[in-house]
Amino acid sequence: MNIVSTMVGLSIAGIASPMLMDMSLAPVIAQKRALNFGEAEAAAVTYAAAHEGASELGDLPDRCTLDSTIRPAHTIKCDRGENQFFQTVSRTFRTNESINSSESRQFFYPQNPYGFTHNECRGFEDWGGQTAAFNRDTWQWVAASCEPSPARALAWYNDSYPNEWRIDINAYNNLPPHRHY
Repeated sequence: MNIVSTMVGLSIAGIASPMLMDMSLAPVIAQKRALNFGEAEAAAVTYAAAHEGASELGDLPDRCTLDSTIRPAHTIKCDRGENQFFQTVSRTFRTNESINSSESRQFFYPQNPYGFTHNECRGFEDWGGQTAAFNRDTWQWVAASCEPSPARALAWYNDSYPNEWRIDINAYNNLPPHRHY
């Protein structure tokens, strides 16, 4: 009986050995993938952090590519590993491409010498240019206009982009100079 039970036990072990091998290698594979992910993420995050708000982009780390199709936003994509261990990471950041620009910034409407009222501009009022405060025949302001949304709160101001402004509101009403101006 002892030989029979040994044979049955060996048969079961032989059948189950591929599953046991997979189970024993799973932590090793997961650790190697995690290591490759960590290296790719470190490269992408370090580059993005170093170039956030920068006026120029530096050399890319090894095995990284840069997508700059939607400026001033850039996406760096880094990968590490091969085959089943391959991992890729991407991070997006913004640059300040206007710092070294020799062009003067142009706005659609001239500066309003009368300032803004306490009323917020609605979308169709186009920063006050589509109100009675602006004479479109002479292209001049005749009164204070509604206040554009980005000029009303620091968070809105910081989330806006000067290239999208219709009037120059940089440092308006004790706001700090805009970081992308």
